[in-house]
Amino acid sequence: PDHPALRTAPLQQLWRQPLRPQAIFINDDIQAKGVVQGLLAMQVRVPQDLLVIVRTNRPSGVFFPLPIVELALNLESVADHLLGLLREVIANPSLPPSTRQYSFQLDSSAISP
Repeated sequence: PDHPALRTAPLQQLWRQPLRPQAIFINDDIQAKGVVQGLLAMQVRVPQDLLVIVRTNRPSGVFFPLPIVELALNLESVADHLLGLLREVIANPSLPPSTRQYSFQLDSSAISP
C-alpha cells in the first residue's frame, strides 16, 4: 500500500544518520514522487539541505513541487533507435546474435535547476 508513513520512514532513518547525505539520486520519476512527498512531510529544505536529482522519462508529466535537478531521457529517441535495430535484424536474418550498446547524449536543456 502507498501510505505517506511508508515513504517517509526510510528517509527519516537516512536523515537521522550522523553524516547526512548532501544529495540523493532517484532513478525513477514515479518513485521520486513518493520521495518528494516524504521530504515535504519532513520539511527538508531542497536544495539548501539536500540536492535532489531525478532521472525522468520524457514525456513524463510528473510535477515536482521542489527545485530538483532533472536528468531527462527522451523515450521517443530510445524507441526510434530500438526500431532501427529491429528492422536491421529483420532485414538480415542471417546476422549472428550480438550485443549492442546505445549511448545517450545528455541535453543541457533537459537539466532543470
